[in-house]
Amino acid sequence: MGNERCVKMHDLVRDMALRITTGTPRVLVEAGVRLMEPPNVQEWNKDLEKVSLMENWGLQLPYPLQMSPPKCPILTTFLLSNCRITSIPEGFFKHMHALKILDLSKNPIMSLPISIANLKNLTALLLGECQNLEKEPSLSKLKFLKELDLHATNIKQVPNGMENLSRLKYLNLNHVELDEIPIGIVSNLSLLQNLIIGEMLIRGEELHGLKKLEILKVTFYDLQSFNIYVQSLHYQEEPREYVIHVGKMGCRNAIYSRKYIELCGCDFYINQIMLPPNIEELCIEECYLHCREEDLLFSKLIKVPLPTFASLKFLYIHRCKNIKKLFSANCVPANLQGLWVTECDELEEIIAS
Repeated sequence: MGNERCVKMHDLVRDMALRITTGTPRVLVEAGVRLMEPPNVQEWNKDLEKVSLMENWGLQLPYPLQMSPPKCPILTTFLLSNCRITSIPEGFFKHMHALKILDLSKNPIMSLPISIANLKNLTALLLGECQNLEKEPSLSKLKFLKELDLHATNIKQVPNGMENLSRLKYLNLNHVELDEIPIGIVSNLSLLQNLIIGEMLIRGEELHGLKKLEILKVTFYDLQSFNIYVQSLHYQEEPREYVIHVGKMGCRNAIYSRKYIELCGCDFYINQIMLPPNIEELCIEECYLHCREEDLLFSKLIKVPLPTFASLKFLYIHRCKNIKKLFSANCVPANLQGLWVTECDELEEIIAS
């Protein structure tokens, strides 16, 4: 299951819950029962409020032309994840104007019906792991959207209208084939609490006004862009959890803390690098140090106020050139639990004498 979270419910408890919800408004749950086609038209009543058809691996939605789309004016939740659906009829969501949560994740659909663009009350649009999805309709009308998950899709550009999603709190664009986020989009999303974009490049200026961030997983263009973001933390609280990459992606997979920074393939100059106050894990890989022989990595090149180092638990230094000394005697991280230095052939001292 990896990091996925789930809740298991006893069959009797589930049956009782479904029995309680058979009144008005109604709930339709046929999850994981091997449906091959949607429920009969009679099931799609006007008093239907929640529908779950998830985990029906052979389900398709090939509504014939003579059959009108479902008319569910008070439907608020529609769960269709992991059904292996390959296409959705254009007018399928036409009469679902009250829809708030739409989960189409883990389906091999290539495009979405344009009618999704008119679901103005939508608060969550979940499309993660729709690996064939290349296009999505404009999001500009979805003013109430709070959660947008597009991770592991095949989109080629940032969705049109995303900069207008002023209520957005969760954005996941991890593992998509986009090189960067255009300037001016993320900076408009001032209520963001979770920003997960992985290897996609972003500028430090874009995060300057995001004062509510709790989880951040990003890659900065370079050290200058990274420093701009670190400077902004003087005026706002740092996220409680982050994974930050600077430069190219390194080879480390395992992360042991909530606050991780990786600097890879960068050139270090005197007093160039700043670190967030509460960093817990730092990886420096394939970097070149432009310094004198007596200069220490921590103090001369990386500026580390002593409070910053109090939280550092794990430090990795790999294949760095022209590095001779790491710490001075009064600048050793007090709570360091692990130190790995590998293939740094010029290193002479961990703690300078």
